[in-house]
Amino acid sequence: MKRITIILFAVFFFLSVSGIILIQVSWIKKAFAVTDQQFRYNANKALESVVLTLEKEGIIKNIAEEIEPAKTSSIINRIDPEDLHKRFRTAFNNIEIYLDFEFAIRSGQLETVWKTSNFTDKPETSNFIIQLFPNDPILSQNQIVLYFLHEKQYEFKKTGNLGMFSILFSFMLIVISTGTFIVIYKQKKISEIRNDFIDNMTHELKTPIATISLASQMLSDKSIPENEKNPNTLSKIISDESAKLKYVVERVLQMIVFDRANINLYMNNFNIHELLDKTISNFDLQIKNKQGKISKNFKAVNAIINADETHIGNAISNLIDNAIKYSKENIEIIVSTFNVKKGIAIIVSDKGIGINKEEFKRIFEKFYRIPSGNIHNVKGFGLGLSYVHKIVEEHNGTIKVESSPNKGTSFKIIIPQTEIIIK
Repeated sequence: MKRITIILFAVFFFLSVSGIILIQVSWIKKAFAVTDQQFRYNANKALESVVLTLEKEGIIKNIAEEIEPAKTSSIINRIDPEDLHKRFRTAFNNIEIYLDFEFAIRSGQLETVWKTSNFTDKPETSNFIIQLFPNDPILSQNQIVLYFLHEKQYEFKKTGNLGMFSILFSFMLIVISTGTFIVIYKQKKISEIRNDFIDNMTHELKTPIATISLASQMLSDKSIPENEKNPNTLSKIISDESAKLKYVVERVLQMIVFDRANINLYMNNFNIHELLDKTISNFDLQIKNKQGKISKNFKAVNAIINADETHIGNAISNLIDNAIKYSKENIEIIVSTFNVKKGIAIIVSDKGIGINKEEFKRIFEKFYRIPSGNIHNVKGFGLGLSYVHKIVEEHNGTIKVESSPNKGTSFKIIIPQTEIIIK
């Protein structure tokens, strides 16, 4: 699957999920509205039932006592507020509304003749207003004003849980899907890196194998006179190319073992300058063949470190090897040292093609190779810097890179020195 295809799938997926979430939000809003309407409808019906019952009981009482018509009586004389509270409570319980409530009895539009202790007239309160004794001969302005405490919380519990679960599951879907796309994208990159690694490894192996095969054929070809075969030259070619193959195989096997288990470090005290001299001398022939030079700038006063000499030497070799590979012409490499607080700094600098800043975070990844035009114009597997980084970490050290395109690169390694060694 191509990278652009993965990106398009991801975009379409997130657009679809966004659409679903918008629909869910719209549904939740409508569900809240329906719940609110249902709540108010049920509450109004309960209030009406109480008021109608009061009216029937009032008419019967008036007839029995033969008193003046209801229209001439004071509203507070016709209603027992405590009894009314109980009736409301019973009516609301019957429709499964168990919320606490406050209410007041009004005579006229503004005159409050009785109210519960915590009743308030705040404008934002969602009130239920119902007329008392609506069937009186003369229409009265006696009203009950009632509101519920925590009405919104009640409605939220009725609908909000489903909404919350809906949002939660949508969020989980987004997180899981995002993770899946990230994994797919990373696997795609790993696949590309692996293919690049295989291509480079094939290229690295083909040349020495072909050279060895050709030299072996020449040695075994009886049609070629013995005085023209030059066995010494051919055997040296076979030996050199075999050494290259061995180097390639060892590098790959080294990284495989390195990944599967912690490396065993054999720590001992040694002079880093002596190790650097030995390492640099191994590149003398290669540098001379390319008309380049390696300079030394050893300023460290205390050059003794406690480390694994073999792995530190290999790490420095990798840095010098990279400096040579990524220098197009006029190879100029400087290896420097100086003491820092509780440690020694080793710097390998070159004046090669340099590295873009956006590559800094990736150069220490295994198999990653810095782009440099033709994929095969710089030999290697992208293992060297990963190995260097790991070795420095194993020694509790640090490694930093400074580089600019076409101006060169500097790798700075700091290896700790114990107080005992410094003394």
